[in-house]
Amino acid sequence: MLGLGSNIITNYGSSSAPIGFAALFDGTNDFASLAAHSSLIPTGAITVSGWINIDPEFSEIGWTHTPVAGGTNPHSTGAAGINMIGCVAGGGWGISLVRGGTNANPSTQLRGVIRVSDDGSGSANYKILLWGGRVASVTEGTTLHEIADFSGWVHIAMTFDGDEVLLYINGSSDLNTGALDTSDEQTQATGSGATILYGVATSLKIGADAAFNTSEDTFDANSLFEGAIDEVALWDVALSSANITAIYNGGNPGVNLADAASYDSDVTGDLQGYWKMNEGTGTSVADSSSNSNTLTLKNGTGFTPIF
Repeated sequence: MLGLGSNIITNYGSSSAPIGFAALFDGTNDFASLAAHSSLIPTGAITVSGWINIDPEFSEIGWTHTPVAGGTNPHSTGAAGINMIGCVAGGGWGISLVRGGTNANPSTQLRGVIRVSDDGSGSANYKILLWGGRVASVTEGTTLHEIADFSGWVHIAMTFDGDEVLLYINGSSDLNTGALDTSDEQTQATGSGATILYGVATSLKIGADAAFNTSEDTFDANSLFEGAIDEVALWDVALSSANITAIYNGGNPGVNLADAASYDSDVTGDLQGYWKMNEGTGTSVADSSSNSNTLTLKNGTGFTPIF
């Protein structure tokens, strides 16, 4: 299991006053959406950061694998999976949870996907970064992947600087030393001077993936997330590993990302969107960056307190 920062908040249900709120998704039709805007589709570089919580206290996903006909979970293939943040269905990028395999041989991954200009590989231009993977058969006595030990808030981030893509889980982009970890794909080169490729002007989604059109109200029904998401932010630069670690160590809620000096004074002005989810009620979430890209909660998406 990954170590969690000392300030990570995990105790739900306290009778004391909450110190913040997070967006809560029911896994049925809840999602949040942002209209297409130039500030939300950086091409030369990007950092996306957020906190996720899939504790069974308010999520039926948990870590139980429920195979469908054929023995595999529908999210075991494809780039989207259960989407947390992004617009990868229309090109662009996304961060997702991919659960698959079978009960006897489960495969669970946290995955980052980004579509970049051709690096000469002849692929479809998607770079897929992941942590997690398939383990030996449970019938042979091996427990589920160590990813199953996540509890409470988990910090996720992805960066791209034009040459390289990195996926960070709880402040680290080098998590491939665990005995159960079969992946080695948290860092990928893209080729010098690559840029992010987007499709149509698809809106950005949180808690689901964008559908293949420009409507804010549509989403990929196979990508719905169940759990809580908080403190989502987007920059048009690639933050350093030290920056990401500082954000993670600040906990949730912790570092005010609108105050760049608290994690890196060099990125002042590069924050393009920042949604704290602290409203607690209503359907609108304010953008705490300078761009006023208001996030809209759809289909009854609500809030959960953080104590």
